[in-house]
Amino acid sequence: MVRLLMTWIWFVGSSLSLALLLVFLWRGIIINQDFAEVLDDLAGIYLPFFTPIAAFWFAERGEPSNAPASASSLAIGMSVLYNIVMLAMLGSVLFSEQIGGLVANRIDLMRQVGLYLGGIVGLSIGYFFGKE
Repeated sequence: MVRLLMTWIWFVGSSLSLALLLVFLWRGIIINQDFAEVLDDLAGIYLPFFTPIAAFWFAERGEPSNAPASASSLAIGMSVLYNIVMLAMLGSVLFSEQIGGLVANRIDLMRQVGLYLGGIVGLSIGYFFGKE
């Protein structure tokens, strides 16, 4: 159940971020050339977390999970926090009056914030899957 929830959190977070980028493209906030570059950056923000979680679906399972509730709560909580922060940062572009180059700047900021949050989030996810 927790595996499914973790996968869902990261899938929804990355999908909503991609949807926001498509809205920016549709509204002319970013142009086609910038879209490809920003999309690569967005993948770098989400894939380091999403791919290991997805890989655990293919891991051979042994005995039933003995992961403590604190491990799953921490991993889920940190995953939700990370995704909310990233979506809020990207979504705030919609409410900004100055939009020229803002998406690329915001993605750069997201990457920097993601590096700091990523250490904590990665540890919590690793702790959960290590105990599972």
